[in-house]
Parts: sequence; structure tokens; C-alpha cells
Amino acid sequence: MDETLVIPLEVEIDEEVDLDIEGYVDPQLNRNYEILENKPSINGVTLIDNKTSKDLGIDQTYIFYQESASSIWTIPHNLDKFPSVTIVDSGGTVCEGLITYPDRNTVICEFNGAFSGRAYLN
Repeated sequence: MDETLVIPLEVEIDEEVDLDIEGYVDPQLNRNYEILENKPSINGVTLIDNKTSKDLGIDQTYIFYQESASSIWTIPHNLDKFPSVTIVDSGGTVCEGLITYPDRNTVICEFNGAFSGRAYLN
């Protein structure tokens, strides 16, 4: 026969009682994250407070959608870098063109003919 322990929600657990119930935190153990000696980290950045992918050194990407056919695509991406660029037309074919970087947050792509598609920036 299966034995099940049922604890009503109104019952307060006495700190002196030694219970082995899933989810119970022993008040004698310190569960304060801030005093952990071995905090997790990503790319050498310790995970404390709110971190962005840039703070953590995780590479950022951006997908630009060129909805109307054009031979010049101006792509504001705000990645704060000079990303690699892959252009794909609306049919899924990778296309080549002239790629220029007027600044760290903008890419300009020039092509021989006008078409729509996507630019994948990394």
C-alpha cells in the first residue's frame, strides 16, 4: 500500500523538526545566492544582477527583412559591431552584393538588380 504524507496548508513547520520532504528548505542551511563562493558564470562573467548578452560576451545576431524589391538595402542593426552579412532572396537563394559599413550600427548592401529578401547579420 502506498503511504502518502499530507500536510494541510495552514500548518506551520517547526524549525526544530527534521523533515525530508521535497521542496522543504532546512532553515539551518544558508540559501543566500550573494554569499555563494562558486557562483555560475558565462564567458568569465559572474551571473550577478541583470546581464545582457553583450555583458556576457554572447554573440548577437539580427535578421533584417527587405519587404519591397530594392537594389540598395540600408540595414540599421544596433549590434555595435561590424557583423558578417548573408543575403537571401525571397526564393531562398543566397545572393552576393557590395557590403559597406558606414558605422558600427549600420550596413548598406548594394546589388545589380532589385529584389526582396532577408539579411542575416552575425
